[in-house]
Amino acid sequence: MAYGPDEFFEETAESLDELDNLTDHFPVTWINVEGLGDVDVIRQLGERFGLHILALEDVVHIHQRAKVEDYDDHLFIVVRMLYSGMWTDSVAAAIETEQLAMFVGPNYVLTFQDGHSGDCLDTLRNRIRNAHGRIRKVNAGGLAYSIIDTVIDHYFATVEDLASQLDAIDEKVVSEMIPGPSRLCPSSEPGCCSCGECSGLTTKRFIS
Repeated sequence: MAYGPDEFFEETAESLDELDNLTDHFPVTWINVEGLGDVDVIRQLGERFGLHILALEDVVHIHQRAKVEDYDDHLFIVVRMLYSGMWTDSVAAAIETEQLAMFVGPNYVLTFQDGHSGDCLDTLRNRIRNAHGRIRKVNAGGLAYSIIDTVIDHYFATVEDLASQLDAIDEKVVSEMIPGPSRLCPSSEPGCCSCGECSGLTTKRFIS
């Protein structure tokens, strides 16, 4: 993906040679690499853009912490994208993360993903495609900022999704815990909670 204030180009490159035309012609070029299985492609990109060898090694080691490293003519940034799965018996099962490694140069941004199906950046891509707002007027640094901002915004969406799942589980558990006086309350009177058993459960629900 490459763009300027008044022009835009997007394609799936079949050869790295095609990248020269983009970086020479457009003010900003965003190259996204899906999957880290082809080490040769990563090496060639490193040679073409003069990327630091230690940073390239961190790209393929996908358990990096979030960080920023400043090299002479480019930045290396690692962030983690967050996704919500289905809540089972642990938080780990409900939350998935994916490393997003990013190089930021004078007129380019390179991003490397480890192969998770899809990502959270489609809203940003659509803003670039449709020239929405000022996104096509910012430089490579502005694009990198927008990528990080989009990743962080998705954290909130993920937390909200998990909260909705927890609310549904909470409702189910509470409804099963308060089926009626025949199981929980020693009194035979319908709706009687004088024993404190039912009222205790109800109160617990409201203050949790």
